[in-house]
Amino acid sequence: MRKFNICPSRLTCWQIFSFAALTVLAVAAVLLYHHQTEDSFVPFGSYLLSLRLAVPPIIGLFSSYFLLFMGGVTLADAPRKVLQFLRNIFFQTEWMMILVSLVSLLLSGVVFAFTASSAPPAYTQLVNQLLGAESDDGFVIEQRIKSLKVAGNDFGDHIDLVYKVFKERKARNTDGAPADGTKPRILVRALDANQIDAAWKNHPLRWHALAEAYSMWAQAAQNPAITHSSQKEATGLREKALTMYQKVVSSNDWRATDLMRFSAEQNRGNIYLYTNNLSEAEKAYKSVLAKNRNLSTSGNLMALYLMSQPPRISECEQLGLATREWALIEGKAVTEGSPYSGVLSTLGFAKLIQQCPKEGTDYLLEAYDIVPDMLNTLNLAVSLILENRHKEALKILDMKKLPHLTAESQLDLSKKQDASTFYLIRGLALSREKLPDKIAHYLFYLERPTSSIDIQKIAVEGYQHILIEALAKLRASGGSDADFLLIPGFDKLFELQKSE
Repeated sequence: MRKFNICPSRLTCWQIFSFAALTVLAVAAVLLYHHQTEDSFVPFGSYLLSLRLAVPPIIGLFSSYFLLFMGGVTLADAPRKVLQFLRNIFFQTEWMMILVSLVSLLLSGVVFAFTASSAPPAYTQLVNQLLGAESDDGFVIEQRIKSLKVAGNDFGDHIDLVYKVFKERKARNTDGAPADGTKPRILVRALDANQIDAAWKNHPLRWHALAEAYSMWAQAAQNPAITHSSQKEATGLREKALTMYQKVVSSNDWRATDLMRFSAEQNRGNIYLYTNNLSEAEKAYKSVLAKNRNLSTSGNLMALYLMSQPPRISECEQLGLATREWALIEGKAVTEGSPYSGVLSTLGFAKLIQQCPKEGTDYLLEAYDIVPDMLNTLNLAVSLILENRHKEALKILDMKKLPHLTAESQLDLSKKQDASTFYLIRGLALSREKLPDKIAHYLFYLERPTSSIDIQKIAVEGYQHILIEALAKLRASGGSDADFLLIPGFDKLFELQKSE
């Protein structure tokens, strides 16, 4: 009986192996291109099958070459010399095929390792724009999100949700938005939804946004007058936020970029700062600055120095002046206006705490000129009031173009305008000749709608009680509003009104 040898020859084995190695190298090249372009947001499997790459023609081309090399089929369109070399020399020379195969597999391994462990440039840029959205009011990131959603990319919807969290945080920190618990609770629910998507469930950006939402919720819960929550609930929400931030900080996932880790570690410091755990906050801030000098963390550390008892004024000013000089030299004062203005504001507060209102006003005016948001507006107005420049303070406040409040309009305005610290500060800026309007501002801040007739009837004792309530609410509010109480003499503004 005749025996058939079904085992290919050694040469044939190397021909198949080298062709496979070159195919792997081609896939690695496509993967690298995918990683380095905007297409990195498209799943690689979908990208391979997309018409953009014309995969079927590529497969046909490779098959044609394979048949040519292995079977000697003529390919009229192929460059003759290249084909002759590959068929007659390369695929017939064992050492060449071994060398090329090893080099191909080595290069492919490097590409696979690189793409699996490093963030695509487009993704890193997107995260940077997302975390730095305050510097351009979010215009750039909004355009990026829009383009992702137009392309039908599900990741665009996820990023849009994350951006809404950061936007809400900015509204509370700098735009004077009310610190209620409703929006953060809704955002937490939205971020916890769609758990079927495992990639998104374990995404560091989702953890970061979820921590941010829990943190805002905790701040609202800390004020029972706003949310009717307990201190125990606020503590539990803060612990959840700290846990989520720590997951980002300690993550080895390439999707957790360096900037994202720094941001998460800084925000851990912020939570400790809000809860007056200054030692832990200082550790977190200094840890970030040791790895990544930046304006935002420097500004927060300066604020911590002012909140210390007694205030560490010299350390605050030393850090602030050094940071200001660095920002001017590096161009950060131009490209990162919002955190730079925060550094200037804190320097201004340091001067106000030292009872140097003129120098404090100069810093706060510079911060306002760079970023005229609500926070800088209120800071500058308070400084002007402390200098008895009430008319200038009113002028600055009224440039925000919020609805004007009077004793006559207070009742109607309360139905369509949220109470905010803006109206408390504006009440302090009003002259004593407008006492009914001053009272209306304080009552509006206290969320106690009152008719103009009843405001006119309020006795001196009642007015004093309203002032005490307003000061108590400000003291309990926490966050940036309560920072005014660090200024010696600020609470005296309320006492001085007794003579009215």
